[in-house]
Amino acid sequence: MNFEDLQKNWQSQPVNALTDTTLLKKDLQSKWQKHQRKLMLTNIFLTLSFIVVFAVVGWVYFAYRSDFGWQFSASIGTMYLLLIIYLMVSWRGYAFKKEYLDVSSTDYINYQLLKLSWQRKTITTWSLVYAVLLWLIIMMYELEVTARGTLMFKATTIAITSAYIFGTTIWSRFTKQKKQLAKLDEMIAELNNINKAFN
Repeated sequence: MNFEDLQKNWQSQPVNALTDTTLLKKDLQSKWQKHQRKLMLTNIFLTLSFIVVFAVVGWVYFAYRSDFGWQFSASIGTMYLLLIIYLMVSWRGYAFKKEYLDVSSTDYINYQLLKLSWQRKTITTWSLVYAVLLWLIIMMYELEVTARGTLMFKATTIAITSAYIFGTTIWSRFTKQKKQLAKLDEMIAELNNINKAFN
């Protein structure tokens, strides 16, 4: 067999698209698992932090509830509710259901897309809603606690708290959240491309 015959024979072989798809699946599975691990650790840290906040706020409430009016109790109760809701929103983005790409590709990809979409919504929408609601609750708390203080003291307290909450929210939005969104968008684009290839 001469070189030309060998070349024609080699070119007539079917391309092994299955190998490429399998490698792509493994890469995708690995990326998803790493992302899930990181999300789980973040959520665990957030949960532990909130437990500490619950303990401190609870201590403040029981130590000083007799000194203040209903706004004090309402602000602390609302803060507890807001923290619990935010934890639920955050954990909803985590995939507790363990699916594998080899078993059902379309279902696996759609499940991942659903979770990534929720994580994106948490970063872009729920975090901002949380910051605004937290600010309102803290304002109600501070107005009650500083009711006997001077106007200057009230204004300073409100200004410092507002600057801290909105400053950290804006800083986080343009640094940490920007990177998170870029990673999520990349994964969503990859999943959509693979989903199109399967259909």
